[in-house]
Amino acid sequence: MSRISNFHGGKPATFRRSADRPVRRMDTRMAAAAAVLAAIWLSACTIEMVTPTIEPTRSPTFTPELPLSALLPTLEEIPTEPPTIAPTRTQGALRPAEADQRIFFDPLDDAITGWNLTKTEAGTVDFSNGMLVFTVNSPYTSLISELPRELPADVYIEATVQSLLCGEGLDTFGIIFRDGKDYSYRFAISCFGQLRFERFKGLEMEGASVWRETLGLLQGAPATNRIGVLVRGQVFRFFVGGIEVFSGHDPMSTTGGVGLFIRTEKGKVLSVGFEEIAIYTLTESPA
Repeated sequence: MSRISNFHGGKPATFRRSADRPVRRMDTRMAAAAAVLAAIWLSACTIEMVTPTIEPTRSPTFTPELPLSALLPTLEEIPTEPPTIAPTRTQGALRPAEADQRIFFDPLDDAITGWNLTKTEAGTVDFSNGMLVFTVNSPYTSLISELPRELPADVYIEATVQSLLCGEGLDTFGIIFRDGKDYSYRFAISCFGQLRFERFKGLEMEGASVWRETLGLLQGAPATNRIGVLVRGQVFRFFVGGIEVFSGHDPMSTTGGVGLFIRTEKGKVLSVGFEEIAIYTLTESPA
């Protein structure tokens, strides 16, 4: 009975298994090939996870337009500069309206008008290269040269001066006015561009105004400046390049002559040359 159970439909079971076996092998091979192709395809395709970047919303900004004057520094009011810095010898040079008739002019190229000259160990005053040159080579030294001529009490005095060599201290040079018996005044400027007026009793300075500065005054050496002083009564007005820069008053000396000077303090070397000097009468009343 066991032998009959091994047959199916009259055919031995062994024949059925042999016929089915090739089909199963083909299905297995096809499944394996599909798995290989799927693996190859998946390895070639790389999937990256991309996180989207969201740009923040920006509100539009507006730059206000400023007027040009707001972009510039605020400047103090400055007098108009003269058109040229070099000394001018023309009749039309800028000067105060009160200056009337010119009563004296000297190009300072020789001793014909009587300026007193000096030659000492401390310094010299002499004519050189068309100028009246003052040179000091010692500290605390003053040299002056006076014009031997009587002048009206109220005048406008103007001189062109060139600094040739400057020291380190507050050495000064300039114009002497109201040079009287006891007192005299000086319009003093320094190589550092400062200026003031001084009162002298004899040869000793008795008082002085505060130092002032102006952009119209050239500093250092060599530098050429045109300076002037208008004297009316007890009021003195001081000019650089024909422009008034400050004023003062003093009652001690009401008359006197005119001179030129240099003076050292701590500095040991100072040399300046005066190129010309002119003196004017004044109009009857202030302009």
